[in-house]
Amino acid sequence: MTESSEAKIERFVGEVLAQGLDKADASQIEKMLNSELKSTRFNLALGTTQLGTGTRLRKFLDECGDQIRQNLCKDGKLDPDWEKILRDDDLSQLLKSLATTLLGLINPAFAVPSVAVLAALWMIRKGLNNWCSQTLDQLLNES
Repeated sequence: MTESSEAKIERFVGEVLAQGLDKADASQIEKMLNSELKSTRFNLALGTTQLGTGTRLRKFLDECGDQIRQNLCKDGKLDPDWEKILRDDDLSQLLKSLATTLLGLINPAFAVPSVAVLAALWMIRKGLNNWCSQTLDQLLNES
């Protein structure tokens, strides 16, 4: 029996929190996310095996950034439903919710739970509100 995506997300969130990554800053998480992107089928899906890490993350975000914004944002601000989850101050639940959402939004070619969880944590560290008010260039230059 294979493990469901939700179970994989829950397991990976537990591992991330147990490793203390909830204390890491955005640049540390970005490095881990880049490493995870390099080691997954994302490289094969977009032919990024020869790309630098910053370019790899950029391609990932170019691929799914619009879908992420459509889901998270409303009228240039964080959607009230996401605002409520953010206010609950439960990082584990926020990571699970956001990673599950990301997994459903991103290209199935690189819809990997570990990528979704690290991307969710990176987005939280960058500030979820910023996803609605800043360009991708601004978000990437703030690492």
